[in-house]
Amino acid sequence: MVGTLSRISYDIYLGDNEALKYDRVLTNFGNGYDRLSGHFKAPIKGLYVFSCNVMASGKNALSVVLVKNGQILSN
Repeated sequence: MVGTLSRISYDIYLGDNEALKYDRVLTNFGNGYDRLSGHFKAPIKGLYVFSCNVMASGKNALSVVLVKNGQILSN
């Protein structure tokens, strides 16, 4: 079984191209998530599904980018 469940327990401000690093890693089956870098590396070949909920308030801009192996997949 492989899977990671994590969350952030505080407001966070990220710079351009900065990885999101979760401070609360509840599960990390397969140890695919590296909490120091904020990156996930698939420990075994297979199909992976990622889900992310993002919330912003105020008049600040928000941009979320999905990157795989250094290539932007979605933004």
